[in-house]
Amino acid sequence: MPVNTHEIQIKGRLQNATALDPTLVATVTSSTAFIDEVIVNGVSKDLRLLSAGELTTLKAALKSSTTDMLDFPTFVQGGPTGGTANGTMTNVAVDRVLGITEVWTITSTSSTTFTVVGATTGALAVATLANATAGTFVDYANAIVSFRLTQGSTAFHTGGATVFTITVTGNQ
Repeated sequence: MPVNTHEIQIKGRLQNATALDPTLVATVTSSTAFIDEVIVNGVSKDLRLLSAGELTTLKAALKSSTTDMLDFPTFVQGGPTGGTANGTMTNVAVDRVLGITEVWTITSTSSTTFTVVGATTGALAVATLANATAGTFVDYANAIVSFRLTQGSTAFHTGGATVFTITVTGNQ
């Protein structure tokens, strides 16, 4: 039995409120799908010839097959735990494309040095503060997470390791 193969291209877009209000986070699931053009074997087809059901199916396919790069990873910051230090971790951010679901553990190995380890990603460059003076800070960034560590009046690692966590729920 002969088989005919057809090349089908669907040109569409996802639209959401973010373009109108940049404070909103856009996601594929919150977006409205629009089919702009269907091309079969290099010939543009009149969308008016498609039934409402066929358009609905195409829109659903557009949404379900879209790699959800619009969904920003979310995170929960934890800590500090351990020791008696009262420094802070602020300005936490997670890369919207590379952020995957994992827990990052930021652990002091001295009053000025922290290891940065992702449960899946593994160990990355250490975060190093210039000194243990209150108010001293370091802005740390790798390809996935970034944050600021600031010394408090009781230096990091006093009374034991100081541990911060960043729990990321991200792209898979």
